[in-house]
Amino acid sequence: MSSPVDLLHSPEAEQERNTRPFREVGVVFLRNSEGQLLMTRSHKFPQSWGGFGGGREPGDESLTATAVRELREESGLSLSPESLTFVLETPYDFGEGKVHFFEAMIPSDAAFTLNEQEIAEIR
Repeated sequence: MSSPVDLLHSPEAEQERNTRPFREVGVVFLRNSEGQLLMTRSHKFPQSWGGFGGGREPGDESLTATAVRELREESGLSLSPESLTFVLETPYDFGEGKVHFFEAMIPSDAAFTLNEQEIAEIR
């Protein structure tokens, strides 16, 4: 498995910096009732694990809205913005911008429909 430093210098990261010099990203980490995190591995960055998320689009009212939309697009799970708890903001890894991290509980009746074009694996 690659280190975070390797990821920052990967061809995928270089392409991301060149095509999107400024980016705002919303990421959601989901927890089960026992407090365990559900981790994802994307096709875009298969060498690392993370949450569900992606870049802010013009129709997104906030980065919370971005995180909710990305979660729905990637997992099929629809959560309300109020169900997300803001955790922290960090600089964007691949250029200028920021990343907002959120967490939410997995509802007991959750039914996932993974977008296999984006998500390679979950654990």
